[in-house]
Amino acid sequence: MISFPENKSNPKTILFVDDDPVVSKITPLMLGKLGYRVICAVNGYQAVKTYNEKTDIIDLVILDYMMPGLSGEQTFKELKKLDDQVKVILSSGYITEKCANELIDSGCLGFLPKPFTMDKLSSMLSELIP
Repeated sequence: MISFPENKSNPKTILFVDDDPVVSKITPLMLGKLGYRVICAVNGYQAVKTYNEKTDIIDLVILDYMMPGLSGEQTFKELKKLDDQVKVILSSGYITEKCANELIDSGCLGFLPKPFTMDKLSSMLSELIP
């Protein structure tokens, strides 16, 4: 069952980071339908810059693990330097469970395997940023 954020007058903002053009088009639409505001970044460098500029309004980051340039893991470490309380969900279709667990142990809030459904996305988000 898909759940929607309770406070629609003050929606939560998600920084969505993914280099895949299809995923970068579909996922923000899904997030919008779920009632979230979305800021998109297409690589790790852009994500770090955006987070640094908009820390005060970003409630959570959904971060692709496999990206050219600054990888998801490197991006996560840079975000943690900016804000040790940053909320990050790692997303990938290629990462091993061991890698995901290592990042969760270092502070990622969760792992969202690709492809994911709107229901799975909604469920994870409602647990992490109610």
